[in-house]
Amino acid sequence: MTPKFPARFACPFCQTWCSKGMSYLPHMQVYVCYACAEKNGLASVSEDEIGNRAQAKWTTDQVESLAAYQASPQYFPFVCDQGDIFEATTVGLFCPKCEQILKWAYAWTLDWSWRSLIEATVDHS
Repeated sequence: MTPKFPARFACPFCQTWCSKGMSYLPHMQVYVCYACAEKNGLASVSEDEIGNRAQAKWTTDQVESLAAYQASPQYFPFVCDQGDIFEATTVGLFCPKCEQILKWAYAWTLDWSWRSLIEATVDHS
């Protein structure tokens, strides 16, 4: 199934609103405009190219970390092919609307280490 593509998106490279571009990361709503893709030599990343995938079955602590990651406004959540946000479960990421299951996530989304990136960007002065 082809993922739903937005009518407009903010390119993370040139930081402008665009209507044409490419999906950059699988199962995440990260899009890059064609101009930036060409300028930076970017291509869509396939699941097979991701080396830091952790396959489900996950522990309760891993599911809690992933659920918090999915709810974090600082990151792109994992989404189903319809663009709905997955819910974290021990057997994988699950979409309650279309019942799609994704049986992997980035390892760093499962161990709470993603929070240190947020804390590093907060001004503590």
